Amino acid sequence: MGLSGAAAVGSSDIENAGAAASIVGTVITVMCVIFLLFAAFYAAVGYGLQQRASWSRITAIVLGILSLPSVPIGTALGIWIWIVLTDEENKKAFT
Repeated sequence: MGLSGAAAVGSSDIENAGAAASIVGTVITVMCVIFLLFAAFYAAVGYGLQQRASWSRITAIVLGILSLPSVPIGTALGIWIWIVLTDEENKKAFT
């Protein structure tokens, strides 16, 4: 959608529209690549949690802490991740 908007801006009769469209298109493309990298990282951590890999528990806790400012869903998920992964029984499962 963002690239379509950039194309629409670029095809308008506004002065310097082409430059604005290329900047917007570049920013949106970079943001999409960053989001895809984060998604791949989250998927790798999720796979590690399923396999009970020792590195995945700490990594998931860090990701949970980083999600706390994302009110309300990120906060709820971050707290839930903290509670579940710091439980003594769950700690033993990842050693």
